Amino acid sequence: MKNTLRSIVQLSLIAAFTLTASLRAEDKPAKREFDDAAKELIGKVRGLISEDRTKAFQEYAKGAQELAKEFPSDSRPLMMLSEASTLVEDKKLAKTLAVKAEKGILAILKKYPKDSGANAVLMRMADSVEPEKAKDFLKRVMENGPTQMASAAAGKLKKMDALGKPVKMTFKAVDGRQVDLGKLKGKVVLIDFWATWCGPCIAELPNLKKTYAKYHEKGFEIVGVSLDQSKDKLTEFVKENDMPWPQHFDGLGWKNEFAVMYGIQGIPAMWLVDKDGNLVDMKARSGLDAKVEKLLAE
Repeated sequence: MKNTLRSIVQLSLIAAFTLTASLRAEDKPAKREFDDAAKELIGKVRGLISEDRTKAFQEYAKGAQELAKEFPSDSRPLMMLSEASTLVEDKKLAKTLAVKAEKGILAILKKYPKDSGANAVLMRMADSVEPEKAKDFLKRVMENGPTQMASAAAGKLKKMDALGKPVKMTFKAVDGRQVDLGKLKGKVVLIDFWATWCGPCIAELPNLKKTYAKYHEKGFEIVGVSLDQSKDKLTEFVKENDMPWPQHFDGLGWKNEFAVMYGIQGIPAMWLVDKDGNLVDMKARSGLDAKVEKLLAE
């Protein structure tokens, strides 16, 4: 059920992109035709997804390929191709779709380097390719994408560059404790970028507290990085919810020192640092307990 809901949400995001992305001037006459075709395809897939996910995504892949042929200079069907490659179960088909999407986008960008739609697709593709290629894609977007998009690409690149390396983080916590990740070698550390106003962050708190209680005596630590702007609200929340780990606070919200340094663009963001002090996981929310247990055993 969770996979089905996730897939429906993913298709909604695809629809939002494909039906609202701007076109170059010479493509505008086909806009309505593409929108109609895309709406019909996505509607058909949504109707199938609850009954047969495999068939639904195969249909989506087929439809995306047809749209890519019909609108060869439009980045939106290529976005759909790229997303379809992450949804279909057939690995051979998935690879074919990904290659077609990549070739198509790079061809558009060769002719129109500043095309915002194509740059947006390239940045999305960076999430599903090998690290070196992802870095190349992000650098291209940084150079040619609109200001906000280029900034987002820079943030993603910062995060990628941090993986596998020591995390530099030294500060005085709101409760007066001195924190230096460099001195926590030999322990497994979770860095939790969060805020008291963030609903999903609060929803993760019971799991965090449970994991902390289970593994703290075995060498597990949590370091909070709060994106709050009110110190009083933060300290009151931490006290009321019995959160014993240290919290970094500078009152700058999204411009928090460490959030900017490490390209954090969405919270909650949970990172795991191994016993050697290296960042090994940037998506620690999923399967946190098992991940911590494994790292402690290493």
